[in-house]
Amino acid sequence: VAGMYPAEQAKMVEASGANMFGAVVNTNSSRSFAWNVARSAAIIKKCVDETSIPVHANLGMGVGGIPMCELVPTDTVGRAGKILIEIAHIDGI
Repeated sequence: VAGMYPAEQAKMVEASGANMFGAVVNTNSSRSFAWNVARSAAIIKKCVDETSIPVHANLGMGVGGIPMCELVPTDTVGRAGKILIEIAHIDGI
């Protein structure tokens, strides 16, 4: 699975018989929050569109567009979750 995008991983997970997939998109710490969350939404949206099983995005420090910092601002977590739900149409977090 190394080197595969989440959409390709989801297809493989679906073919193996799983009933849910947790997509992960790493954060680029040299970029802004807006850039990272837009990248996460674009990658995860493709994953949702190409599979028939529910996709739950992983959100946390360094993944899903959330910034890498010791105390993560709660507004970034809320905004990232809302963006992934409304734009990428994920089934859960």
